[in-house]
Amino acid sequence: MKKLFIFILSLTLGIAQGIPADITLVSVNVEGNAVTSENTILFTAGLREGQTISQAEFPRAIKRLWQLGLFQDIQLRYDNETDEGLSLTILVKENFILGDLSYDGNKKIKDRKFEDEISLSKGQRLRPNTLHETAKKIKELYEEKGYLNAEINPVLEIPVEESTLFDGRAKDLVRNVVFNIQENDKIKIGKIIFEGNESYSDLRLRWTMKETKQQRWYMFWRSTFDDKKFDEDLNLVSTYYRNKGYRDFRIVSDTIQFSENKKMLNLVVTVDEGPQYKYRHFSWEGMTLFDEEMLQRSLGLESGDQYSDEDF
Repeated sequence: MKKLFIFILSLTLGIAQGIPADITLVSVNVEGNAVTSENTILFTAGLREGQTISQAEFPRAIKRLWQLGLFQDIQLRYDNETDEGLSLTILVKENFILGDLSYDGNKKIKDRKFEDEISLSKGQRLRPNTLHETAKKIKELYEEKGYLNAEINPVLEIPVEESTLFDGRAKDLVRNVVFNIQENDKIKIGKIIFEGNESYSDLRLRWTMKETKQQRWYMFWRSTFDDKKFDEDLNLVSTYYRNKGYRDFRIVSDTIQFSENKKMLNLVVTVDEGPQYKYRHFSWEGMTLFDEEMLQRSLGLESGDQYSDEDF
């Protein structure tokens, strides 16, 4: 890194002193690649022997290489400078390559479900965020089943047997991945609390929710939290309000509050009811077969009636 820093600094000083910004590359070498070919790296970087470039090409070269998704570290090393130009080496550290993939500790969700939902396959490059994103996806699958406290810990392991992937060239890069899973208990719903509701009580709004229910001692098997069903129930609350004339009703926020032992949760839903609308006047246009009075009777609504989405 010191050589890289000196190189950038010398270029900066060169510009300040009026030295031409164009640089001739006497040689460009590659180090650290095991699977990725040297030609691929040089072609992607856009740096080649005999080329005259501006200093702005160096960060661009690193960016192009990074976008391949093949490397976890890329550096340009300044090797030598003569009257003829500059000698460079592209230093790369390749991303690990996936060997075997396994799951440990999962009982409520089978391996087959993970395989269907997770896009990991043998021989795939493991980017720096791959395991984090995959663990996040597994956790979401558990949350859908009410296991909000599930813990997912991905581990990289060196294979016992030497890998033959990429004709053996990837033997030092291959890593087996194990997702250690601690499922923990399902989370039960303690209370469902509404804030901002003035026209209807918490009890009345909870009644509109079909799937998300408060825990009852005589129904202990129910009331586990399901995020998807909760969203559906919030839509039911919105529909209820709009059918009662609250056309501008909206859910401001919904928050989860865990108990100290993290076995129960309270759901806090903040709402903005808005004004209640009523029909003021009905007008008809374009009618030729029926008169306005007959159409008004067919509609079944009068001025002053409460607005409702389902009326239309």
